[in-house]
Amino acid sequence: MKYIGNFKDWIQPGLLDRIIDQPGDPTLLNQPRTWEGNPRQQAWYEEFKQAGYTDRNFYSNMYNERTKDIEDFNIVPPIEIPAGKKFNWWFIKFLPGSVACMHWDPHTLIQKSCTRYWMAMMDYQPGHCIVLEGGRIMTDYQAGDMWEWKKADTYHGVVNLSMTPRVTFQMSVYDEDDLHHKPTYYIDHTLS
Repeated sequence: MKYIGNFKDWIQPGLLDRIIDQPGDPTLLNQPRTWEGNPRQQAWYEEFKQAGYTDRNFYSNMYNERTKDIEDFNIVPPIEIPAGKKFNWWFIKFLPGSVACMHWDPHTLIQKSCTRYWMAMMDYQPGHCIVLEGGRIMTDYQAGDMWEWKKADTYHGVVNLSMTPRVTFQMSVYDEDDLHHKPTYYIDHTLS
């Protein structure tokens, strides 16, 4: 990952507290309709099941432009988006004990021009872990630190072993003509 800079001033007052306090959209890691027909992702799903994971094992709380809990915040990119590019953004909250086993984000396997960005919304705390391909674990980051992923489809996993929520901002930038049709995610609001 390539460090871009610190954008702590971009984090709007009250936004982090709102994300921590509100449930957002509980979203399952396994979203088969978003990658149906992709051989690499389907092979991952078979490995996922053989390892004993189930669809209910892993979820995070997602916040994006459709999330009612943050609809009164105006989210604009923290970096300039070049002409001819579009972007998607989302926040992810991992509650204590939450796990997302090693995976690819489905849209990065579809979009050919995707560039991924990852930003910490809070200072690193022991137990807030993101594991990247090759076993690198990111630590010692500060709220607002942003990285560009060298490969948009980096294989990664996340776990929160701490006693506090872990919140990140993520963004994908892609060519306007790289039309990624993102089916509506299956949002499961029955998780407890």
